Amino acid sequence: MNAALQFKRWLVVDDDPTLLALTAQVLRTLPGGEVVACDDPQRALGLFLAAPESFEILVTDFDMPVLNGFGLASRVRAQAPRLPVLVLSGSGLQVGEVLAAGLDAFLAKPFLPKDLLEAVRILIGSRRHHGRGTSRGESLAPRISPVLTAAKSPAAPVPEPFLMNSR
Repeated sequence: MNAALQFKRWLVVDDDPTLLALTAQVLRTLPGGEVVACDDPQRALGLFLAAPESFEILVTDFDMPVLNGFGLASRVRAQAPRLPVLVLSGSGLQVGEVLAAGLDAFLAKPFLPKDLLEAVRILIGSRRHHGRGTSRGESLAPRISPVLTAAKSPAAPVPEPFLMNSR
């Protein structure tokens, strides 16, 4: 069997080098995937397009210069429509905007490492165990458990249901 199909890569994109390093470090604690961290969304797109079948998830910041998270996700989804996309943002982005863009999940910055891990587990778990990611018209809600979306204040996380695309 093709090695790319046995061991998937997780693309993590954030233009802030500190947040990129922290997010990648947290995700490297999960077994089963290789974290590919990139601080430039255009370079990340190039990496993805070189081997789209080798990626299992896109975790992207929203607010980045030249190509924001939605733009990156849109171009990635043009090649891999069912690839799960987790959007991270500290810029006031609303969950409804993420879902309206057809993306799968949102985590507000700052977030707790355990919330990032659970969000990624849910998204890749659904893809691995059900043979697919999300797509328009498909709801993962019956197959997921609640997870926290961190509040803007690290001192006061507010539990909310993990939001998946339910279009």
